[in-house]
Amino acid sequence: MQVARNEIDNPSPLFRLGRLLLKINQQSFSEQFFSNLVNEELLINDTERQKCLSQSLESLGLIHYRKENFQRASELLLLCLKAYHRVLPVYSSYLYETYRDLGESFYRMDEYQLSIDYYQQALDTQIRSDNPKSIYAAYCYYKLGVIYFKQENDENGIQALERAEKILKQSGETYRPELISVYETLGDNYNLKDRHDDAIIYYNKVIEVLQSIEPNDSKKLCAVHFVIGSLYSRKEMYRDAMIYYKHSYDYAREFLPEKHYNFVILHNNMGRAYYQV
Repeated sequence: MQVARNEIDNPSPLFRLGRLLLKINQQSFSEQFFSNLVNEELLINDTERQKCLSQSLESLGLIHYRKENFQRASELLLLCLKAYHRVLPVYSSYLYETYRDLGESFYRMDEYQLSIDYYQQALDTQIRSDNPKSIYAAYCYYKLGVIYFKQENDENGIQALERAEKILKQSGETYRPELISVYETLGDNYNLKDRHDDAIIYYNKVIEVLQSIEPNDSKKLCAVHFVIGSLYSRKEMYRDAMIYYKHSYDYAREFLPEKHYNFVILHNNMGRAYYQV
């Protein structure tokens, strides 16, 4: 009898069962199994079982996340968080990824305020950490900036992205692609608001970083130069427009066939700018 009781008390069989259901393609049963355990009173004060339960729910949530089923992913991740909070401080750095994934899930469902809340909590895990990871904080600031722009809250968006920029620049060359994303987002937002001078500043920063990476990304450099050329054309600064269109043309030659239609567009734009000079 005592042996049988010890076997029941051992948490491993419970969680092995859930994982077994997953392995035999019974994901819905596995989800139901772990979801029901979240509110099981016998497990609430069991630290090890709560950790194992949290990890299992997180794994299930990420399956849906990767399939872009963000509604179900968020439901499972919230249950995961409920279990984690029983054994970990709210701002534990261990919870960064869970908060981040919830933030992204809600973002993909256009639930922007909830997304902000969870990205902010992910950020707080780094701000309060004794050993913060700068790239994690920068990513949260970047995503917060993107979401604030979605809400047309430009002030907070710009502030968040500038913080991301500062962290990334202090972190060295390793994070240049992330820095490009920050500059592109700022440039695109200013472009959308017809703040052409500001847009040009940030698109030029994109070019500066792109040109510092070897080998150069000719496609991206071609596109950014073309955008800046178009902005200068809108501003009727045709001499500057010609310079950027010419650079775009030179980069295009590195990856496009000679008779590609894009060359027709570039020739037309350069000709129009030349005529206006």
